[in-house]
Amino acid sequence: MNVGVGPVVFSNTEPLSLIAGPCVIESEEHVLRTALAIQEIAGRFVFKASFDKANRSSLTSYRGPGLAEGLRILGKVRQLGIPVLTDIHEPSQAASAAECVDILQIPAFLSRQTDLLIEAGKTGRAVNIKKGQFLSPGEFAHAADKVASTGNDKIILTERGSSFGYNNLVVDMRTLPRLAATGYPVVFDATHSVQLPGAGAGVSGGQPEFIEPLARAAVATGIAGAFNINLPILAQIMRAPGWAAAILQHGMPRFASLRTYVGADPSLNDVIAFARREIQGAFTWDEVRGYRDRWKGTLIVKGILHPQDAETAVALGVDGMIVSNHGGRQVEALPASIDAVPAIARQVGKRATVLMDSGVRSGSDIVRACALGASAAFAGKAFLWGLGALGEDGPGYVVDLLIEETQAALGQLGVHGVEAARTLTIRHPGALQLHL
Repeated sequence: MNVGVGPVVFSNTEPLSLIAGPCVIESEEHVLRTALAIQEIAGRFVFKASFDKANRSSLTSYRGPGLAEGLRILGKVRQLGIPVLTDIHEPSQAASAAECVDILQIPAFLSRQTDLLIEAGKTGRAVNIKKGQFLSPGEFAHAADKVASTGNDKIILTERGSSFGYNNLVVDMRTLPRLAATGYPVVFDATHSVQLPGAGAGVSGGQPEFIEPLARAAVATGIAGAFNINLPILAQIMRAPGWAAAILQHGMPRFASLRTYVGADPSLNDVIAFARREIQGAFTWDEVRGYRDRWKGTLIVKGILHPQDAETAVALGVDGMIVSNHGGRQVEALPASIDAVPAIARQVGKRATVLMDSGVRSGSDIVRACALGASAAFAGKAFLWGLGALGEDGPGYVVDLLIEETQAALGQLGVHGVEAARTLTIRHPGALQLHL
């Protein structure tokens, strides 16, 4: 289910949307200046500010300008074409607030208040319900049901942490997909999730150093929006405005190479599910034999690390093999690919093509692999680094750089061409002493 608010769409399957702004209205000038600054950085977003913070820890804490003046100021933001969100605390505030803002927010402490939820739903405005720190995801669904009972299905659910003893909140990331299972868009409020409620001698404390890692983890689950990014996060966005704008407008990078298998716009969850189905970790020689029987073209097997496995592969008719530890992810205990190349090349190098993958970062790495017996080496991450640093021109730059480095390494060794490198004898202390 999608909830559209002006140009902003909240959807668990669409690009991430942003809700941002000061916690409470301080002045008209401050609100307008902040709204325009965020718009310049982020583009489309929902502006959030409260006209009254009715749940302050201390009686002496500033609460805001009040209903009438606060709504007047928020109306000025809306006149700029920026959607506005504010919270209400009493059923009687719903109708007045709905005339001036686009989203009515139900505070976490009030997320079970039936009359408040129903009055908010009756306005027809989108309703963002913040999950009470004392509620489980299953219990929270009842709050959405109360709003939906009015015929209003423009409902957004926001996670903001759960109570963990006194003066502390924790975030259970399992909550986010559980809330998404309701069908409503899910938003994560990173800044309030790191609050230490009442822990600051009359004010709430906090742990802002955890905002960024929690926000990153939440976004990775495929949520609809991020809530109330604070000044340190905005500062990071300002240092990389192009990246931030692209993420906010187009969403997180997608796995385009897997579209054939998991759909045109696969989410991270789609990719994980596909990988779990397809990568079982139980590939057998019988399967290799079956592929060889059905496929008459060139057959290359990846993941060989021992000469005995290399010999078995050749006996089954494999044309070549890639010596690879798949990045060393298997219990972080596998040998480096470069260390396994010499023994495998000695065993089968004259009967099959030996290639090497994992750990290639430079031209000298390529020369070393070939000198130890590989016919060629694969480089993957280097191209991703180039793409990240230089955009579309990055991979081409990496190709030129690897060629230049390879030629320089060959020249320093006094040989011409990679073929000649295979005639070299180089010292490689890390080479595994493996023999049949």
